[in-house]
Amino acid sequence: MATEFVRVGALADFPRGCARVISVGRKPLAIFNVDGTLHAINNICPHLGGPLGAGELEGREVRCPYHGMRFDVTTGESADGFGHAVQVYRVKVEDDAVWVEMWWAKKKH
Repeated sequence: MATEFVRVGALADFPRGCARVISVGRKPLAIFNVDGTLHAINNICPHLGGPLGAGELEGREVRCPYHGMRFDVTTGESADGFGHAVQVYRVKVEDDAVWVEMWWAKKKH
């Protein structure tokens, strides 16, 4: 499986304690800044499809705005213990540019 990183913005676009929703390869992601470290997860709650990027961030956990399920944005695991999880994506910062791993992309020749 090919892997590439895609530039999604500048570090200043992702303030501490906030989320920003982006689209990478038609996949909606939510990027959260937790104490200066960026974490990317699928923006869609696996329970009922709520937009996790619009949820309230409390420490490392985001609460789905639809039904309140909580997810750890660093691992994608449900903080409520219901067995649900969201996909996490690697994020890197280089020279104030933010990059997200897009592992579902086809490798370019």
